[in-house]
Amino acid sequence: MKVSGRCSGILGLLLLTAFCVASEGAEAARAGRREDGRQPWRGPRGPEELPTTAPDIYLRNLAGQIFSLEGLLAREPGNQDVRVELSQALHMRGRYRGDLDALQRALALLDAATARAPGDARLYALRATQQLFLHRFAQAADDLARARALGASEALLAECQRELDWNQGRYQEAERAIRQAAAERPSVWTLARLARLEHDLGRDFEAEQAFARAEDLIADPNPVPVAWLNLQRGHHHLVLGDHQRAAPFFREAVRRLPGHVAALEHLAETLHLQGHDAEALTLYTQALKDTGDAPVPEVLSGMASVLLSQGKKDEAARLVERAARRYEQLLRTHPEAMAWHAAEFFLGVGGNPARAAELLRYNVTLRPSGESWAALAEALLEQGDLGGARAALDQALGTQLHSARLYDTAAELHARLGDARRSQELREGARHLRSKERP
Repeated sequence: MKVSGRCSGILGLLLLTAFCVASEGAEAARAGRREDGRQPWRGPRGPEELPTTAPDIYLRNLAGQIFSLEGLLAREPGNQDVRVELSQALHMRGRYRGDLDALQRALALLDAATARAPGDARLYALRATQQLFLHRFAQAADDLARARALGASEALLAECQRELDWNQGRYQEAERAIRQAAAERPSVWTLARLARLEHDLGRDFEAEQAFARAEDLIADPNPVPVAWLNLQRGHHHLVLGDHQRAAPFFREAVRRLPGHVAALEHLAETLHLQGHDAEALTLYTQALKDTGDAPVPEVLSGMASVLLSQGKKDEAARLVERAARRYEQLLRTHPEAMAWHAAEFFLGVGGNPARAAELLRYNVTLRPSGESWAALAEALLEQGDLGGARAALDQALGTQLHSARLYDTAAELHARLGDARRSQELREGARHLRSKERP
């Protein structure tokens, strides 16, 4: 899915050429030069500065671990420790590949584990995290409640609870917990989460500083945290429209974990936005090859967008049709995880805003956050449903999270309603948010 200015999807979690910075200004930033004296933007650290295990070794070890655990569980079906370890390993591989079926299999193993040991609070806590990843927020909340009832500590549940609060629109509680975790237990994960909070609040300089602090804390040679952090940092700049800064982070993510579908897709998107269509198509082709018979639909739609820009309408149309079929297939098996992402497709290159609005109405019942209401408002405005768009925007504007894109949508709505003054005020608000100093 196209993330520029919109939501970061389920595949936006965790590149091919060496890191390079194209501009003199970026080189100056890496060298520590900044005219105003503030700490400069910092590009990603390469393997020379931040060494990690070779990706082929890591992935081969992960595959071997899964194979061994599957064999052991077949011989010892009552071994709960093996069942849980296999679930965690499959979940990790599913995230890396963008494979929802693998993620579902990992969750099924935890279902079996809780059925065998219904009094084990730890199992419910683990399952809540996996439920949350698949956007099954109600189920995650139920598992957290069960874990608490069985005596689980709040420390064990805190991370999952704050993500649940965020996605349910309880922003004050989530923000307080995110800042407290970063202050009291600074780590790669807590500081990266703080950075994402600052990004969502429009505090771009503070976001980049928190990302840099997170990178400074990486000590484990595991390539996954490095690739994941670079993907988050690239997404931060991509949403801001800063493609030149986004690309090096995506490249570094791919270098750490070649074949990572989300990193490949985001790098290809960024390159297309920069006009580098040949390399973008190469990356999309690689991603399709890596996913085989279960293509990631964002890759199909991204490739279609490139071909459309080149005037290759027939080839693009075939890819759009394949993407639509794949989205509908995944919606049947993973509706919670795919509703928003499929809506992004249908609102864009998929060309079906009515289907997008239908999916976003469903999404807002799952995740009644400001971001969800804003996405629904945009789809309804595209359909010409001004009353529905206004109601959704009122919900979005009533939350703590205000983005330039939200103000743009509201400005367009008021322009169509004939309120030129209010429309102009909102456009000024969008310009103000976009003009804030970035790192």
